[in-house]
Amino acid sequence: MIASVLAVCVVAAVAMTASAQDGPYIQTLDNFPGYKTTFRTGDKTPNYPMAVGTTYDKDMNPIVVNGDNVVSPNPDFHSIHVTPGGNVYSLTQFESPNPAGFYVTKLDQGKDDGSLTPVWHMPVDWSAEGGLWIPCAGSITPTGSHAGGEEYEPDAMCLATAASLADLKKCVGGMGAWEGMFKYLGVPLNYTLEDIKKNFNPYHYGHAFEVTLNGEDGAVTVAKHYAMGRHSYELWMVMPDNVTAYSTDDGSSTAFWKFVADAPNNFSSGFLYGAKFYQQSADYGGDFIISWIPLAHGNQAEIKAMVEAGTTFTDIFDFSMANATQCPDGYRIISPRDNALKGAECLKLKSGMEKAAAFLESRRYLAYLGGTVELTKFEGITYDPITGKLYAAMSQVRYSMEDFKNKGSASTAHDIGGTNDVRVAYNPCGCIYAIDLSPDMNAIRMYGEVCGVYQSEAHGRSLGVCDVAGISEPDNVIVLPGQATLIIGEDTGTVEHDSLWEYDLRTKTLKRIFSTPYGAETTSPYWYDNINGWSYLTGAIQHPYGESAGEKANDPGSLGLAGWVGAWAFKTSELKEKNGALEFEAIPPPYLEGEKHQVRASAAAYIRTLVPYADIATSE
Repeated sequence: MIASVLAVCVVAAVAMTASAQDGPYIQTLDNFPGYKTTFRTGDKTPNYPMAVGTTYDKDMNPIVVNGDNVVSPNPDFHSIHVTPGGNVYSLTQFESPNPAGFYVTKLDQGKDDGSLTPVWHMPVDWSAEGGLWIPCAGSITPTGSHAGGEEYEPDAMCLATAASLADLKKCVGGMGAWEGMFKYLGVPLNYTLEDIKKNFNPYHYGHAFEVTLNGEDGAVTVAKHYAMGRHSYELWMVMPDNVTAYSTDDGSSTAFWKFVADAPNNFSSGFLYGAKFYQQSADYGGDFIISWIPLAHGNQAEIKAMVEAGTTFTDIFDFSMANATQCPDGYRIISPRDNALKGAECLKLKSGMEKAAAFLESRRYLAYLGGTVELTKFEGITYDPITGKLYAAMSQVRYSMEDFKNKGSASTAHDIGGTNDVRVAYNPCGCIYAIDLSPDMNAIRMYGEVCGVYQSEAHGRSLGVCDVAGISEPDNVIVLPGQATLIIGEDTGTVEHDSLWEYDLRTKTLKRIFSTPYGAETTSPYWYDNINGWSYLTGAIQHPYGESAGEKANDPGSLGLAGWVGAWAFKTSELKEKNGALEFEAIPPPYLEGEKHQVRASAAAYIRTLVPYADIATSE
């Protein structure tokens, strides 16, 4: 059975007898059940007949293709919650296909090993918000709600300026996500441009959202936060002051965002800012001073009213494509997201439309004001309260982050129309960046913390483009609070497998602790400190065989195409009693063919006591 294949045996770590004065010492964990699967996509429970991951239209009817219900194999952020009465639930968002799915799962918690077993799954109705578009990573807010965002927002310029369906398709570049939402909304399968304009509003999508568990029965409320700005959300997270939130912007030619709420833990109104980068060094992914450009103040009611009133891109801007670097008088040239596909744009803001531009065309407006819109694959972000730093993933350093280059070769494709604030070397293996904060939670500097190592063909590529001893295209990240440890997930096409890594913030060393089958992606690493006496490190897997090696899905060793959701469980009292940095036993890369089909996870963990954690903040 798959469950028995995935179950990880407990292997005792070797205890060391050195004293604290002699340096680090290790304490074994007496309670470590290992990584266990919570569910796989497509699973069913007796209390609900539909498979988890099934996608639904606005009337909550299953979407059917070729006679079968569409079931997503792509679980992304998966949060765990406990009610005041001790009931345990998870909230799981499915990144693709559109329309995106979102599920509440009631969980039974094992008393002896903390294992999480579904009692029932239930889909969440997003029709009041126009449906859910490509939800990616996420975080937990200070009030315990589930925070997510809609990635790769549909380009409203393409729809507003298209004279024909062919124009729209050429501008969008790929209609799969749009057509998925057409199925949700009931747009005819043989749609025309007029059908789309009548039924589909791009400004409904590309927003931060929040899902709140209400009481003991698993009921939830959902809300999109229109006042936080519209872009390609990887995730947003709230800082300890409860008013500042940072969000990352996935894709090419993207930005870094800050929102300051008017009231604590209420993200319905506030001020939106975009970053301006000033490069200090090009070494190791770059070193940048950050300032913040204010875009506008707004509130949920007024911004959503603009959307519901049918505001279009051409209501906000006069527009034309740039002729090389030339624009008509009165226009400003900008470099939009995915600029190599669309080219530089010439924009002129229409009178009185500053607020609409700030909240509905946030990235274009930031570029219009001279902000930095040059980041690529800006992914997960996390905060360490001890170091006082943010840590963020740039999955690949490429394109507009280079200096008039395309993957190391001379090119103007990605920088024409931009400010060229970022000028660093191509690295397809990506970097984790540290971000310094001022005492008032203002991000002021970003620099490389740990980067993947790019292997040229001359050095050999036994398992891929990136050195398998280090990270490759980092995606999701999470700090284990107070434990000097950063967990790094990957979404890579540059090596054969994706891994979760443990990164020691003191020693700057990496350990692989988890690897996926061929063609998959790691998602949802997150730490939950005390759920009825158990602490959890979650880890999920999307689309096995989906991004590579699809021909191997039917091999004898294959575990199938369904995604995984699971976790390591730790006895909370034992972690607190031993009071040190949680560390996992390292696992090697999957060299053998059989290993490349498996979910492999560290089978041992221990507590390492090191120098005081506060020394990290004072030694840098």
